[in-house]
Amino acid sequence: MTEPKELHTLQRQVVHACETIGFTFDNKPFRPHITLSRKWKGGGSYQKHVEESQIEKDLTSSSWKVTNCVLFRTHLDRTPKYEIMATFPFVNVEEK
Repeated sequence: MTEPKELHTLQRQVVHACETIGFTFDNKPFRPHITLSRKWKGGGSYQKHVEESQIEKDLTSSSWKVTNCVLFRTHLDRTPKYEIMATFPFVNVEEK
């Protein structure tokens, strides 16, 4: 799957803004992704139930409009695992 250069541009802008106010980052490469499911409750392997090729086809054949960025805190030891810390709306997002 080809990664849009705009995601990498946005990631660099976010890193720069965070570093400006004192955050530090590891040197792992940026890999844009969407977390569809964090905890599988079904029987057996999740991989057996979902075909990766179908997910990739569904995601690449769809159009996505991103209007904001949400910062989550992950709590691995409890449910729900995710706590919204802040929401950052994007400006100048055109409606289609």
